[in-house]
Amino acid sequence: MGKHIAFKLTKGGGPEPQEELRRVYEAAQSDCGDRAWIATRKPGTGFTWDLDSRLLAFTEQSKGKVLVLTARIESRSPELPDDALALDMYGEFRGEMRAYWRIRDVGLGSMAKRALPGRTTCGKSVADAFVGSLSFAYWLPSKGPGD
Repeated sequence: MGKHIAFKLTKGGGPEPQEELRRVYEAAQSDCGDRAWIATRKPGTGFTWDLDSRLLAFTEQSKGKVLVLTARIESRSPELPDDALALDMYGEFRGEMRAYWRIRDVGLGSMAKRALPGRTTCGKSVADAFVGSLSFAYWLPSKGPGD
């Protein structure tokens, strides 16, 4: 079974987080296969995926609110892809980004941080886990209401 990942984007060390999530979403919407790339500073080298592997990326929008991008993961690469948008967004951060995630079925929305779905593999809710410096975790998505 594949793993799932969640990560929090913060200012510094990459594109402006809200703009990055919006650009990734827009790139997927304009791609005929609904695909795009997103990058992380964590390499995720232990990550394995399958057709059900998912990604949750978010950034603080305002007090208690987050902008959230969700997607299915197709692959992970340690190298910056030869893709116009990926090069434009991440080229100047080439030394700081350690993994590039090929994603599809991309969604974008805003929600209360407490409403972020699922928990980390350590058993904490996403909202409780991503405090302080935590920026990347393996994630167990909610299966439905009450999970």
